[in-house]
Amino acid sequence: MLVLIQLDALHELMQDLVAIITSFAARLYGQRRAKRKTEKIVEALNSPTD
Repeated sequence: MLVLIQLDALHELMQDLVAIITSFAARLYGQRRAKRKTEKIVEALNSPTD
């Protein structure tokens, strides 16, 4: 019984760790995307128009 409780706690801890890593990865990806989008807007504003 004690082993089962420890395995459940370990499983829950691993799920939490995966959720944290996923959250950070999504945040970093979003920051990179926003930076690229901002750079494209600045480039479009600075490019000569015909």
